[in-house]
Amino acid sequence: MFVPDRIAENLRFLIRAVQTQVSRARQYVVNGSIEVESSMRSRDDYINNLRTFVQSAAFEEAASTEDLAFPTAASTIATNLERIADFCLDVVDQLRHVDGDGGVEYPEFVPCFNVVEKALGNVEIAIEELDVHEALKVCRAEPRLDDIYSEAFRGHLAAMEAGGDVHRNVTLLFVTHYFERMGDSLLNIGEAIISASLGEKIKIGQLWALQGSLSDMDPDQTVNDVELRTPGESRSGCRIAMVSDAEQSEATRVFKEGDLQKLIEERDAIAVWQEQVPGIAPKVHSFLENGSHAAMLMEYLPGRTLEQVVLQGDGRELREAVDRTTKTLRQVWETTWSPEPVATSFVQQLRKRLPEVFTVHSSFRRDGVQIGGIRTGGLEAELERLAQLEEGRNPNFSVLIHGDFNTDNIILPFRAGSDQVRLIDLHRSCMGDYLQDISVFLVSNYRLQIFEAPIRRRINDVMQWILDFTRAQAEQWEDRDVEVRLAIGMVRSLITSTRFILDEGFAKELYLRAEYLIDRLLNCAEPESFQLPLEVFRD
Repeated sequence: MFVPDRIAENLRFLIRAVQTQVSRARQYVVNGSIEVESSMRSRDDYINNLRTFVQSAAFEEAASTEDLAFPTAASTIATNLERIADFCLDVVDQLRHVDGDGGVEYPEFVPCFNVVEKALGNVEIAIEELDVHEALKVCRAEPRLDDIYSEAFRGHLAAMEAGGDVHRNVTLLFVTHYFERMGDSLLNIGEAIISASLGEKIKIGQLWALQGSLSDMDPDQTVNDVELRTPGESRSGCRIAMVSDAEQSEATRVFKEGDLQKLIEERDAIAVWQEQVPGIAPKVHSFLENGSHAAMLMEYLPGRTLEQVVLQGDGRELREAVDRTTKTLRQVWETTWSPEPVATSFVQQLRKRLPEVFTVHSSFRRDGVQIGGIRTGGLEAELERLAQLEEGRNPNFSVLIHGDFNTDNIILPFRAGSDQVRLIDLHRSCMGDYLQDISVFLVSNYRLQIFEAPIRRRINDVMQWILDFTRAQAEQWEDRDVEVRLAIGMVRSLITSTRFILDEGFAKELYLRAEYLIDRLLNCAEPESFQLPLEVFRD
């Protein structure tokens, strides 16, 4: 990656100024050289100015380029270098509480200075080369200083319990704590350099996970050999990045890092898909556990999402994409069909997510009201009746479902002759009611916040095609409760979707459509003859 000269030059000056400040603090603390204090204080303004120069140059660079990785990193590096210099002054000021005018030697702080000075020496090399391994050496200062602080804490606590000088022990503990905070700043600097090198912001724990995943797949490959980029927004709670070889622009793998249980569920679900319907789920190259977190390196699936085709493709591409989707669904359903029924739980799922919905849209919280002598039920009362309507209407079979069948989780491969689609984000997969996937799919189309008339017509067409396909399949299976369950599933998806929509007007529109469906369901004299009203997903 190109490092602008103006930023690099000022960073070099800043690193050396901070190194000088650390060296002078060592002289004061370890050698008792009180004469360096005044020069440290005069140097403080110079360091502040250099930090400002770096940040100004970084902001100007950010305004003139699409690649924000290094300008962002430079600002972070400059801020944390200045903090290290400030902590050096804090150390000196703290020691004045016990040694007055100074001149007292504290050799116990030699290991702290050694760690900080060595790490600062690695910073300049790491920046010049944007070298991940040099940056890792900077990051390693943080746990070493943490260990020194922990040992000092225990030692000073024991000394005070034994009757030692409380004032002195507390002050020396505070000094050690400033070194521990220097370690935090060095960690921030190392992570910033690593993020600039890889092209994406990444934390040290995620880097260890990525390195472990790469090594597990190819012992000769390191993080220096790859670049990362984020594939758009994700609400999964996991860190997701596209991994490509440094010499190539095309992604070849997907890296996921996050909650252990969630990634275990996805790994195990993928294994089920690979066994029952091979070729649809991505392959897992490696899986590493680390405490409560895990990392997974997966096959990258090149292609377009169905959502991209809906919004950008032409009519022929759209029809073909939906046909490929329904063909894959039919293949999955026929292959995994089981006579073992699974209870439908749309209302239960909705209740579980309602607190999140009300956190984002408190106006949706609706209690019962008294009108004359009649009390109308609130949402909870309606959901209770809806649960009773849902009960006992389970299909007498189950199939393997995706569990989160949104249009952006459906990949249409680029390869010629492919008539399948492929699926990602499979951690909610299980044997269940096929209408869970269909209801999620319909709402994921409707909630697209694109309001141009031609595109809304295309969205309506997609929903109608999928609905026709579903009704035909239900007739083949003699699933007589398809309309009622599908409507309840859509109620669930319409309301829960609003927790991701900050546009109050659009969120309210989804919520009111769910209310309309609830009203139609609860006031239907013969549920067996109920039909999903088309107006619920048409503008």
